[in-house]
Amino acid sequence: MNSLRFRKKHTKVGARPGTLVIPKDAPQPKISSIHYSETEHRTSAVDSIDDLASSLCDGEVTWIDIQGFGDRTIMRKVGTMFNLHPLLLEDVVNVPQREAINELVRGDHQIISEEVGVYLRDTYDHCIQTSEVAEMYREMVTGLMNTYLSSVANRTNEVMKVLTIMASIFISLTFMAGIYGMNFEHMPELKYEYSYTILWIAMGVVASGMLLFFWRKGWIFERRR
Repeated sequence: MNSLRFRKKHTKVGARPGTLVIPKDAPQPKISSIHYSETEHRTSAVDSIDDLASSLCDGEVTWIDIQGFGDRTIMRKVGTMFNLHPLLLEDVVNVPQREAINELVRGDHQIISEEVGVYLRDTYDHCIQTSEVAEMYREMVTGLMNTYLSSVANRTNEVMKVLTIMASIFISLTFMAGIYGMNFEHMPELKYEYSYTILWIAMGVVASGMLLFFWRKGWIFERRR
């Protein structure tokens, strides 16, 4: 199932308060009305939002059940019909289940019996547990992401350390080769019979000395303790 369906939608920056933000994949509204009184109870489907007002009768309680908020026009008509504030409609579309159930549990509602209140309190507890589990998973994902980024950073540091050591060694060798690569006429070392061999030996000693220095510092070929 697409996880985007469970993300709370937020209005764009600068949007008017009460703007209804409805996901593109939200299901279309299915409306039914529940009528009950002391002696009668019936449920009927509402095919058109315009027929909803005619289904309301005096002397009985009517509940309007709307499943799905995929039509912004219908939601606005419902708000206009029952004189609902736009901010309230915005909260309805965003589905704040925890706050709504908390209001039903803690509020003084005569139509909610004690037996139903028990189930509502249980539902509220489940909402809290679900929220805590989601928060726990969020922290776990954040921790895993930080661990992964730290691992990537450590590998990058290892690569940069090797490249820096290689560059440090070859800087010295390049310096020596650059001196004796100059085309000056009066350079006594160039006419010496063993100059070439001595230069190679000197370059080897310098490179070996730098590798030994780096090794003793623990920068390369880390020694086992």
